[in-house]
Amino acid sequence: MIIPKDGSVTGVLISEFCGAFLALSARSVPQTSREVRSTMEALAVIVSLTVFVPYGGGSLNPARAFGPALYTNQIPDYYWVYWAGPLGASIATALFYFSGLLHNSVLL
Repeated sequence: MIIPKDGSVTGVLISEFCGAFLALSARSVPQTSREVRSTMEALAVIVSLTVFVPYGGGSLNPARAFGPALYTNQIPDYYWVYWAGPLGASIATALFYFSGLLHNSVLL
């Protein structure tokens, strides 16, 4: 896991939330073509990892943060953000999806 450069847990939480939300919302937007959906998913993950790796380590999946912590037997104090960010993004994506905003492609 990457320790935040500025020591701000809030920055890591925001980066984890935004990265996971971008990846999940790209998957949730209904498209007519399978190739378009696959391209959107790939671009969302690439952008998420490229932009948010310096802030949160790029672990959009909580298991990617849990493995190194378990292996090194060192769980940092800010470990909770690697679970709270993606889980919060999952909930937010579900709310946007079921409210119809993603169906109308308002966000993307």
